[in-house]
Amino acid sequence: MTRLHATAPHEIPDRPPIQVVPGLLHKYLAHLTWDRVSKDAPAWGYPNIATDILDVADAWSEHLASADQPTWNLPSLVLSTRQTLTGTA
Repeated sequence: MTRLHATAPHEIPDRPPIQVVPGLLHKYLAHLTWDRVSKDAPAWGYPNIATDILDVADAWSEHLASADQPTWNLPSLVLSTRQTLTGTA
């Protein structure tokens, strides 16, 4: 049986501090910056992204149907989501 050795805090070697970058939201979230969340940041085209995802889901459901595989109700889910997105539900 292997025993785990717990390292006491005083035994942990010193590590260099994480560099603080100006504009950083948090030192552990280096991929996020205030520039990305500021009001001047370019807007994402969420409706276009949603439409693209639905196009992929629709193509996938057609592929499943053509391969005689179960579609798990995907076509009706895509349709209802498209209707919700366009306000025709």
